[in-house]
Amino acid sequence: MDTSDFKETIDRLKKLNARTRGDLLDVADDYLKKTGREKFLDKIVVKTSDYGYSLIFKEIHAMQWYPVAIEVALLFSMIEILGWEERDIKEFAKSFVKLSFLERILAKYFITVEKTYHQASLIWRRHMDSGELETPEFNREKKYCVLRLKGLDLHPLYCIFLTGMFEGMAEFITGSKINHCRESKCVFKGEPYHEFIVSWE
Repeated sequence: MDTSDFKETIDRLKKLNARTRGDLLDVADDYLKKTGREKFLDKIVVKTSDYGYSLIFKEIHAMQWYPVAIEVALLFSMIEILGWEERDIKEFAKSFVKLSFLERILAKYFITVEKTYHQASLIWRRHMDSGELETPEFNREKKYCVLRLKGLDLHPLYCIFLTGMFEGMAEFITGSKINHCRESKCVFKGEPYHEFIVSWE
């Protein structure tokens, strides 16, 4: 996996006025412990500090706001130290939904699958204070929906993280264990926004 632009990306994101909740930072160490990777924690912390951020996991608060660059720096560090590929990033993202407070937010907004889908922009805003998540299409018969993200362009690998996160959210909302998400449009491929198609069986 190409990591050559990681430092440049973090330097760019440090200039953004974009914040995220600390839940991903908060659950990362739990995820590594649950998956038998606890021995890599110190190396990941050191790598994150190379990007300019000192992480002390026990001092992270899930509901506190942090610069989005910290979240991406941690993700980059995990990718580098653990040698992650796309499937590993998606698996982490799906587990993130279960381990973080996102499930509690989904439960709060859940009425029906379709109505919860139309609350996606509010759910997004509870996690991220930048970017607009739009809900242009929901097809009940064919069991798919479209999510469109505008105004937040972090990195192509973060797009992979989002596909996993949306799959995890779909599993919780639909109750189906077979969910798929693919990014059909991407700013990093010249499109005007990011678009994700989520389907379930």
